[in-house]
Amino acid sequence: MAKTNIRRRRANKRAVILAAAVMLIIAAIFLIQAIRMHRENEILRKQKEALEESLVSEEELRAFLEENKDKELSREELIALARERFGLVFPEEILFLPEE
Repeated sequence: MAKTNIRRRRANKRAVILAAAVMLIIAAIFLIQAIRMHRENEILRKQKEALEESLVSEEELRAFLEENKDKELSREELIALARERFGLVFPEEILFLPEE
């Protein structure tokens, strides 16, 4: 009788240790996934902010073009406006910006 109690206790201890180990592994997996999702969320948040800024500048450009679509401007005036107001350059140009 005493031997069977000892065996049961050992078996119970093993089962508890095994269950705890499995739970720790599952917790570690969840933690790793949470960290990955947090990083991905930060990346997506930054992309969203950049796209929102781009959208604002594009809306400003559209509004400016709508306001000035009927005006007769020379090519040089259009280029100057595009450079000054929106920082646009031709594809073959290299833009050097001052460091802040």
